[in-house]
Amino acid sequence: MRGGRQIKAGRVALGVSLVELWCLYFALGGSATPAEMADYLEDRLTLPFVEHDMLAHALNERFSAVGMGYPLPYADDLGAA
Repeated sequence: MRGGRQIKAGRVALGVSLVELWCLYFALGGSATPAEMADYLEDRLTLPFVEHDMLAHALNERFSAVGMGYPLPYADDLGAA
């Protein structure tokens, strides 16, 4: 699925590095390599819905921790289901 640019925008807004995002994502069970994740964030690669959701969730947890709720859409919210 596409949606990487929204994840990228969230990452930048939070000041989370690519390495940090990949570590958060991997800790949730993500299976994409760091290079695949970086390509997804530039919309050069598609990832399965579940991988997008883990990336979104990793950042949404950070947004929530600073009182900003869960602004990044999950696959269902993008009409991917």
